[in-house]
Amino acid sequence: MCTEPDRVAELAAVPLPFHVLSGERDDTWPVPDLDMMARRLRAHRTVVGGAEHSPAADRPGPTARALADFWDAPHPAGS
Repeated sequence: MCTEPDRVAELAAVPLPFHVLSGERDDTWPVPDLDMMARRLRAHRTVVGGAEHSPAADRPGPTARALADFWDAPHPAGS
C-alpha cells in the first residue's frame, strides 16, 4: 500500500464519516502523515497509545473502545 497513489482527495469526496486510527509508534505510516490525512479528510483522529502498526493487535481494548465511541457518536448527514 505504501507504493499506491494518494487517493485521499477521492475519499474526501465521499459523503461518509471518516476515522483515522493508528498506533503511536507506527513505523510504516508515521503519526504526522496520518494526522495530515485526517485533516484532509476532515476525519476524526485517534492515536492509540502504546501501539505500533497494528493497534487492534497491540492494544485491542483501547482500539475497540475508540472505534465503538466513533460509531456511537452522531455524525452529520453527508459527513
